[in-house]
Amino acid sequence: MTQVLSGDENELGTLGLESFDMAFEVVLDSDSDPASPRSMSSPRKWFIVTTICTAIVCVTCTSSIYTTTYNQLSQEFAATRLISATGLSTFVFGIAFGPLLSGPLSELFGRKRVYLVAWLAFIIFTIPSAVAPNMSTLIATRFFAGFGGSTFLSVSGGTVGDIFAKDELQKPMALVSLAPFIGPSLGPFLGGFINYHLHWRWTYYIMLIWSVLIFLAILIIPETFHPAACAAKARKIRIETGDTRYWAQSETSRQSSPKTIGVTLLRPFQLFFLEPMCFCLNIYSAILLGILYLFFGAVPQIFRTNYGMNLWQSGLTFLGIIIGMALSVLTNPFGFVYGHNWSPDTGKRQARRHK
Repeated sequence: MTQVLSGDENELGTLGLESFDMAFEVVLDSDSDPASPRSMSSPRKWFIVTTICTAIVCVTCTSSIYTTTYNQLSQEFAATRLISATGLSTFVFGIAFGPLLSGPLSELFGRKRVYLVAWLAFIIFTIPSAVAPNMSTLIATRFFAGFGGSTFLSVSGGTVGDIFAKDELQKPMALVSLAPFIGPSLGPFLGGFINYHLHWRWTYYIMLIWSVLIFLAILIIPETFHPAACAAKARKIRIETGDTRYWAQSETSRQSSPKTIGVTLLRPFQLFFLEPMCFCLNIYSAILLGILYLFFGAVPQIFRTNYGMNLWQSGLTFLGIIIGMALSVLTNPFGFVYGHNWSPDTGKRQARRHK
């Protein structure tokens, strides 16, 4: 069967053809297909998960580690504590707005491209933060650093779903869900030691070294988006056979179309405002994270003022959050088992099955 695509609709722009034969459509046959991201070896999958989690921890750590630089910033730039705290707010604003762009774009252009561009932006804008001559530069560049770094927080779930089957998602998703909370709690802990012994700029130098190492890891991870993997399979077949009639469904869409991109970017707003469950979960998460970041500014100050702790000692007060979050992962299997005891059709507990 042959279908013809009009100039205003989809076309195989990469092949230069105006029609395509359904008999030559290339698909991923199954999860065991060598071209499928889910057919990767277990070590390779967990390397991807580890890279993602490390990047998330790095970004969220960068957000909160800034709170340990307040005293030095106030002395060097003659800034009030309120002005100094603005840099924390702008970074968090960047994290909030970044996913509205990076999430939809990863569905158009694939995960790896978005990861590379966004993480490069994170590195680039962290550099002027490290060498900032004034508070205005520091506050502004932190917004764009947060905007770029937020990509891993929004796209990570899609990547895990790309490489793991539905019944394998429990463990990797538990780690990916844990990382955004470990990072902010780790920031004051690390920053306390750094800023107690070194100049505040070393806070950013160390984060830069960390982020560059992550960038090198991103370079070697493969593309996991299934439509992109299918397109790569089609290209490989065309090269091997010399037959240009082979095509993949993702190649028939004009991904550069402004209309397509516009519709994709509008989707997060539709979900937020039109889906009650999504709206409630977002508001709930915002409240929890707001309280958490409030602690980063208030708790160290309380312990230093009332209990005479120095900077690194007050950072130790956040170890409890890190340990608590880590222990929470251990309860994940119980929730998984408990959830499977309920019928999705009746909403009632199912009878235990015996072998």
